This record gives sequence, C-alpha cells and structure tokens, in this order.
Amino acid sequence: MDNRIESLERRMDNVEADIVAIKLDIAVLKATSATKADLAKLEGELKSAITGAKAVVIIWVSSAVILAQVLPAILKLLLG
Repeated sequence: MDNRIESLERRMDNVEADIVAIKLDIAVLKATSATKADLAKLEGELKSAITGAKAVVIIWVSSAVILAQVLPAILKLLLG
C-alpha cells in the first residue's frame, strides 16, 4: 500500500511540474502572439506600402516611355 501511495505522490509531482511548464508556455504564447488588431494594423500598413510602391513604378515606367519617345527627337534637333 505504501508503495502505491509513494508512486501516486511521484506521479502527482510530475503532473504538477508539467502544469507549471504548460502555464509558462501559455504565458509566453500570450506575450508573443499577435492579436486581430495587430494584424489589422499590419494589413493597413502593407496596403499603404504597396500602393506607394505601385505609384513609384507607374511614374518610373511612364517617365521611361516618355523619355524613350522624346529623346530621339531632341537628339535629332541638337545634332541636326
């Protein structure tokens, strides 16, 4: 009987240690995980950055096309 009680006590100690480890893991997850609000804010920032990048690319491509069409005419005028 004493052996069974000692065995149960050892098993209970292991269970208690596991519970402490689980609580610690949950605390770390809560501290480091993103909330819906965090994700929504990040989504807005990404959309804004993408919009800005699109505008820069459109301006660059438009300038390149215009320059490619105007440059030969300018060179013709200058070089005669």
